[in-house]
Amino acid sequence: MRKKKIGTAVISICICALFLVVAIMSVVLLGFREKLSEFETEKENVLLQCQILQENMKTLQEQNGNLETQIAQILENQKQQEQNVHLDTSIENIAPGQILAYEDVAENLDSYFSSRQIQEGDEIYSRIYGKSYQENGNVALSDLRYLTLLHYNFNHEIQVGEMIVNAAVEQDVLGIFKELFANEYEIQSIFLIDNYWTGDADSTDSASIEANNTSCFNYRPVTGGYHLSNHAYGCAIDINPQQNPYIWMTDNGWGWSHDNATPYVDRSSGDPHVITDGDICCSTFEKYGFQWGGYWSNPIDYQHFEKALY
Repeated sequence: MRKKKIGTAVISICICALFLVVAIMSVVLLGFREKLSEFETEKENVLLQCQILQENMKTLQEQNGNLETQIAQILENQKQQEQNVHLDTSIENIAPGQILAYEDVAENLDSYFSSRQIQEGDEIYSRIYGKSYQENGNVALSDLRYLTLLHYNFNHEIQVGEMIVNAAVEQDVLGIFKELFANEYEIQSIFLIDNYWTGDADSTDSASIEANNTSCFNYRPVTGGYHLSNHAYGCAIDINPQQNPYIWMTDNGWGWSHDNATPYVDRSSGDPHVITDGDICCSTFEKYGFQWGGYWSNPIDYQHFEKALY
């Protein structure tokens, strides 16, 4: 009987222990589930943060793409503006007498030495008709060409010049002034003689000389004569007339018309604008078949270069 009671007690203890184990396992399992739930929640939070990060990265990439597009557009606009500036400073769009920087012309230097025909009614025709160009039976409008070119002025700045020449010498004249420019030879100004128009060709020529202007075409007779000058045909050019005067012998010695030329009648002044035998100006004109009036005996025309074609 006693053994039976002991067995029953052992079974009761075992059952209690089992229940205790089950209870402990339940508590552990419950804790695990809670941790698992927390982990799942944390995992969801991490995934959400990753998703937000991806979306932010996508937004940044889109913004970066837009920024790159904007930068490309800015660069393209800048390039276009530079092209427009270049077009605006091309020889067709700049006024004679304008000063240019070398870097603005260096890339397309040849384009600044150009020639074109003069058409009735165009701007050049309107400037010269009834002035340097007169209706005549010797020189037709179609015989003439309007040149634009570059030269260094007396301040050694690059300046735009203009000139009307005979079509037969246009390429020679362009070649001459390209070489003078390459050698940085200084010419005070090169404008059409019409800029100094006084009402007649002779006094206008004098006014241009007073301004020390270099010019070519002017429909007029030779100085002190009646037959047409080579200037009337566009085949003669006067260079820096103040420093290179027209002089003639009188009973009292050499005479000249312009007081501003007085210091330069003596050709040994050493002034760099005084043309002398064999200097860069004289030799360049001679290279292209022009003759220098400085070789004449009486009168002597130091400013004058001509290529007689008529």
